[in-house]
Amino acid sequence: MGASNAGGLRSMYSDRVFLSHITSDPNLGQDKPVFFSLYANISNIKPDQTMWYRACTTCNKKVTESLGSGYWCEGCQKNYEQCSLRYIMVIKVSDPTGEAWLSLFNDQAERIVGCSADELDRIRKAGGR
Repeated sequence: MGASNAGGLRSMYSDRVFLSHITSDPNLGQDKPVFFSLYANISNIKPDQTMWYRACTTCNKKVTESLGSGYWCEGCQKNYEQCSLRYIMVIKVSDPTGEAWLSLFNDQAERIVGCSADELDRIRKAGGR
């Protein structure tokens, strides 16, 4: 239970919706972003996509490899020697009302995978893949 604005108690899951609530309204989120809490099962992690991107260690935006050495960040307008990996995953989830493909970004993906993208890459490389 969490505190409500009126001073009473309300369930911390009071904003939880079913997938059908989101998928049945094609205009939902057209004007402004809309956020929901879901309780759904992950049924698939899209296997044919890269699960992470190389990111600036300062602003987390995507970097490109420089011709010399290091990584160029368009956001910071700087060249860095190091970068970090950040998740961007596409997953399929389902609940009793349907299924949907969702994009997860770094914080949410770390909670599901259980480690950072840098750590998962180290594990992958140590395994010879």
